[in-house]
Amino acid sequence: TTASSPRPEGCYWFKSSTLWLATSAENVGNGAETSTDTDDREPVCKKVVSTLFRTISQGTCADTGMVPIMGKEECEVAARELGLADIIADTTALKPRPEGCYWFSSA
Repeated sequence: TTASSPRPEGCYWFKSSTLWLATSAENVGNGAETSTDTDDREPVCKKVVSTLFRTISQGTCADTGMVPIMGKEECEVAARELGLADIIADTTALKPRPEGCYWFSSA
């Protein structure tokens, strides 16, 4: 851990041998540009991923830039990830219904 600056924000790999965590607020927004010819600092990054799934209360999946889930297995994965009370998908051919996987709550 270091409070020195300028350093990359957060976790970084130094000179291909040491892992550091920069804690100074002065480093917020800094990246690899803090490196010099003699001081090689490579930020260690993580991918920020929002959930792949969500429920909608109006419109269609396409209206939100998403696509409907058409498979039973993926529907059940989505239900688990969303923390829904029912995680076993039933199938229906009744009309009218939303396209693909949908959550029905009688409450």
